[in-house]
Amino acid sequence: MKPATCKICRRKLTHPESIAKGVGPECAQKFAGMLCDAGLTLEALNIPEQFSNHPTVAKHLHTATQAMLAGNKADVERFKAAASLAAQRAEREALAETAWREEGQYVYGWPVQAAA
Repeated sequence: MKPATCKICRRKLTHPESIAKGVGPECAQKFAGMLCDAGLTLEALNIPEQFSNHPTVAKHLHTATQAMLAGNKADVERFKAAASLAAQRAEREALAETAWREEGQYVYGWPVQAAA
């Protein structure tokens, strides 16, 4: 079996938590700083925590991160904007579904199941 190495610096990883992440603690700290500097944090993009794992939002954030690592500033900005828009869309959809369920339960008296 090949020894686990850091995805960023390629040094050997020994700590189980670092092996699971694929990144050593020093590189993780540097990478977090790079994300903050590029404005790729949920706080900087005004993305609520509950929508950070939405598939479209996660895809755009991942692509923006890859563009940042490649040094492509135009793509970073484009995918940051796409992630923010996807989060806003997901939030509107969640609010609309909640309102629809509440209207059905309280106005019409029929139970409504959440969409699968």
